[in-house]
Amino acid sequence: MSRHWLIPFCAMALAGCEDEVKNSGETEAGEPIIFESLVFTPEFQMLEAEAGVETVEANFQVRNSGSERVTITGMETNCACLKVGVADTVLDPREETKLSALFEVSELLGESEKVIRVSTSESTGRVAFLPVRVRVPEIFSIEPKNLQWLMGTEPESKIIRIRILRDEPVHVTSVKSSRDSMKAEWKEIEKGKKYEITVIPESTDDYLLGFITIETDLELERHRRQMAYMLISDEIDEEQSE
Repeated sequence: MSRHWLIPFCAMALAGCEDEVKNSGETEAGEPIIFESLVFTPEFQMLEAEAGVETVEANFQVRNSGSERVTITGMETNCACLKVGVADTVLDPREETKLSALFEVSELLGESEKVIRVSTSESTGRVAFLPVRVRVPEIFSIEPKNLQWLMGTEPESKIIRIRILRDEPVHVTSVKSSRDSMKAEWKEIEKGKKYEITVIPESTDDYLLGFITIETDLELERHRRQMAYMLISDEIDEEQSE
């Protein structure tokens, strides 16, 4: 039996829709989502993946609980990283099918949630929302990731602390500042586990924006290089400060 795949839609299109969230009330974790005659199980998908995995798949069972035939007329997602398909688009009364979502996670570390929007022949201008959440264990803790100095103040040194969060060691191999006027020196605190980078500006007289490239020997090429950022400006962003 062929599976029908639909192309993800643009996140901007999602923001512009006026009549979107039309699931039939709130549901507790593990309960089905009831949308018109269709029942989606489970309510949401929470997936776990190891760093470096390319894709993970989420599956929803879809059942027609009504007395009339229902056609799934549209399936869209809010990210190109999530592709969705269904085994059957036409469901007779009491018939079931499987809706599958393929989540591209190769670039992901941490937790991310995306949404599948489903429309049917019963739902004029209304859609069901199916959340898909995936968690990939973090490898690095870099704190802070954003260093800030206020213009005209003392050009004091600031420290970035790096911790390896997994059991297997990862070694920092080099650190480079994108700005000659920002000196970055690193040292190993605990081999393969903890590192510190000391960043010192020559002056805070002028506005400056730059970054620090942290090279490691991580076996996963996509995540091998990490970044931190530095800014000298006339105001401090408290949300980004230490």
